Amino acid sequence: MDPVILLGGFSAFNALYPFLCSSRMVLLEPERHTLTIYPSEILEGALYQGSVSQASDYGIIKNLHITHVVNATAKCPDAFPNMLCYLRLHLSDDSEQNLVEALPLASRFINAALKAEPAGRVLVHCSMGRSRSSALTLAFLMEHRSWSLLHALRWLKERRACTAPNVNFLRQLLTYEEQLTVKISALKKGANNFFSNQFWFSGILDTWITPDELYGANLCLFSVLLTFQNPICLENAATLLCCEAPEMFRGLQNTAQLYIGIGVSR
Repeated sequence: MDPVILLGGFSAFNALYPFLCSSRMVLLEPERHTLTIYPSEILEGALYQGSVSQASDYGIIKNLHITHVVNATAKCPDAFPNMLCYLRLHLSDDSEQNLVEALPLASRFINAALKAEPAGRVLVHCSMGRSRSSALTLAFLMEHRSWSLLHALRWLKERRACTAPNVNFLRQLLTYEEQLTVKISALKKGANNFFSNQFWFSGILDTWITPDELYGANLCLFSVLLTFQNPICLENAATLLCCEAPEMFRGLQNTAQLYIGIGVSR
C-alpha cells in the first residue's frame, strides 16, 4: 500500500474520524485483523461504498452517520429497516443481470438523499462491495456529476481499490453514458433557445425587476430546464417555480408569468 500524507496531520484526521484512530501501535498481522474495516468514502461526508458485512455493522452505520442505504445484493436482507431508508434492488453479479432500471433508480435515490434537508449520507453495498455496488455508484457519478464513465471509474478506483464491475455491467454503463450524453445535449439545446429569447424581451423586465432579481429568475428557470428529462416550455417552468421555489422570485410571481408569456407569444 502506498503511503498517505494527511492534510492537517493526525490531529485534523482524528477530529474528523476519531473512530479510525487508536492510541495503541498495531505492528503484527494478527493485530490488524482485530481492527474494524470501514466502507470506502467516495464523496467526503456523503457517499460510501462497502460490503454487506459493513452494512450490517451498527457501529459503522452509527459512526459514519449513514441515513440511506442502497442494498444491491440478491438475497441479503436490509439490516436496519426501522432505522434507515433503503433502496432494495435484488441484483445478481453475473453476465445476465439487466441494470436498465437499477441504474437510474439508484442514481435518483442517492441524489435525493444527498440533497435532502438536512443532507443524508448514503452507503451503497453489495456482497463484497466490488461489482454491483460499483456499477450503481458509477451511474450516480456519471449522471449527477456529469462525468464520463472513464473519469468516474478512475475516481472510484482511487478511493476503493477493489472496484471491479463485471464486463456485463461495464457494457451497460457505456450504454447509460451514451443515453446521458444525448439527454444533456437536448437539454442544453433547450436552455440555449431560452436564453436567446431572453435577450429579446429582457428590456421589458427592466421596468419592474432589478438586475439582481432578473439574474435570480433567469438562474432559477435555467436550473428547472436542466432538471427535467426533456426540454420543457417556459410556461411549465414558471408554474413549477411559483409552486416549488417562490422565494427565488422574492414575490415576483406575476412578473415571472409576464416574462414567460412574452417569450412564448413571440
